[in-house]
Amino acid sequence: MAAGLGLWTSYAARPGPGPDASLDWPAGSSVERALDRPTLLVFAHPRCPCTRASLENLDRLLTNLQRSLRTEVLLWTPAGLDLAETEAFADSSVLHRARAMPGISVRLDPGGDLATHFGARTSGTALLFGPDGRLRYAGGLTFARGHEGEGVATAKLLAAIAQAPAEVVQTAVFGCSLLEPAELASVPKERRP
Repeated sequence: MAAGLGLWTSYAARPGPGPDASLDWPAGSSVERALDRPTLLVFAHPRCPCTRASLENLDRLLTNLQRSLRTEVLLWTPAGLDLAETEAFADSSVLHRARAMPGISVRLDPGGDLATHFGARTSGTALLFGPDGRLRYAGGLTFARGHEGEGVATAKLLAAIAQAPAEVVQTAVFGCSLLEPAELASVPKERRP
């Protein structure tokens, strides 16, 4: 039992690859950037169980900040699917939770093109850009895989929202890979009550 707990703790505390984001808003992006307030992008895999905690932390974070930010959640889906197949793949508790949060736009990202364009490599990656298009924050929203609650990441993100830092604030990202999501592509669709 101790060995199992040790393995689980080790897995929960192991971050995924951090973002490889540009210091400025990428040219040619189809994602809209706010010019009057910061823009927060959250990249996610709809079948990553770790991402539910990221969305819960995001919801708590945005409770008093909705008008202060433009927020968009971008959900990875496999390339090469038609629209119905793409929507069926994304149909998950992650998608439903993101759509239920007020003031947040949700977009599907077939093949992870937008994730690649912005340098997001792990589900749960959050990128905060100032109104000037400069990157302020690149990291996660949780302190471990699948763990809700305030931590270093949310505190640093709040600080970067309140005031542009001198350098980009970076934290670890805890989630499933967006680079090799094939392992999650085969996970059966969730059953919801």
